[in-house]
Amino acid sequence: MKDKIILFEEILFCSDILKNELSTYNVNLSTQLNCTILSSSDFEQSLNSIQIIQGIYQKPSLIKKEQARFLIKIFLLGLIESVHGLHHILHKETADKPIYVRFKKLLNEHYKQHRTVQYYAEKLAITPKKLNSVTKKHCGETAIQAIHNRILMEIKRQLMFSDLSHKEIAFDLGFPSECYPL
Repeated sequence: MKDKIILFEEILFCSDILKNELSTYNVNLSTQLNCTILSSSDFEQSLNSIQIIQGIYQKPSLIKKEQARFLIKIFLLGLIESVHGLHHILHKETADKPIYVRFKKLLNEHYKQHRTVQYYAEKLAITPKKLNSVTKKHCGETAIQAIHNRILMEIKRQLMFSDLSHKEIAFDLGFPSECYPL
């Protein structure tokens, strides 16, 4: 049997599906899906889903695009389920996992207004040093890197999926001007 590769563009990881609807499962999912080996049955099921989605996009209508959106979500949930055992955070319960999950949830809710490690540490009732060690352990980046990456992901998402200008995106994200540093 020949190996096959399913390539995801970065745009998928900025999409509303992963940002909002599947955010609970999106613990470094882009990294996890970067190199995943599926069982034969999972692969066949994935291939079947991809063919159906491709078929919908041959003659897309508003309703068919919505159908494709649901099928993409189902497809991603299937992939998440198949890599679930491989992902050390989703699979393994650790004492600080709830802190990391709460941090990511807070970050997704408040990244536009709050960009300091101190803010999130206070909300979680831990020290900034503890927050950094937890995020480093669970996603390989410091808390400030996670904050910056969340903002960058939103900038990319808005650039790709909205008609907003650079100034409007900067304003939406709480930057007083386009030149404002992260």
